[in-house]
Amino acid sequence: EADLAARGTVALLVARRGQVVYERYFDGYGPDSVATSFSMAKSVVSLLLGMAIDEGRVSGVDDPVTRYLPELRDNDPRFERITLRHLLSMRSGIAFDEGYGSPFSEAAAFYLTDDLWRPVRKLRVAREPDQAYAYSSGDTQLLAMAVERAFGQPLARLVEQRLWQPLGMQHDASWSLDSTAHGVARGFCCLNARAVDYLRLGLLALDDGRWNGKT
Repeated sequence: EADLAARGTVALLVARRGQVVYERYFDGYGPDSVATSFSMAKSVVSLLLGMAIDEGRVSGVDDPVTRYLPELRDNDPRFERITLRHLLSMRSGIAFDEGYGSPFSEAAAFYLTDDLWRPVRKLRVAREPDQAYAYSSGDTQLLAMAVERAFGQPLARLVEQRLWQPLGMQHDASWSLDSTAHGVARGFCCLNARAVDYLRLGLLALDDGRWNGKT
């Protein structure tokens, strides 16, 4: 536990057969503390994409991203070749600097901007898709925007209706936006919830999308 606390862990919960059997918090956090998911949000976006496919709102992971975000053609016509699968696997070939040491990287711009579409419009294709893996928050942000378009609903509403309510989460959650004026969710990073509800998301994934015997 001391090692976990030293590494910045704020909550440790262990479940056995769906029940919490161990719960410990660090650094002033407790059961009611809200913690930002950071990149765990990327997995939530992928869950929502799976639901969109299951409901027929998205044909499949081999759909081009421009089917849902046609404005990306204005960035670079090669976006036509990038599929949702490429975004999921982070093999899109989109130029994206994930570094956080400089305010001029794409990752920093995505965090700091009050209009996420501004840096999205600047994204360019560096190479053909599926040539190499490169961790990219930009890929997930495009995926989140495509999911919102497919459902015709904002990300936070989708999480509420498709995950939080069906799973009977114990607390409300939120999704950070770029600004009140633009209202675009930072899909790559910023779900805010309690640890016990994050645990339920993990249990859902562990059981291949089943909860209490239902899919």
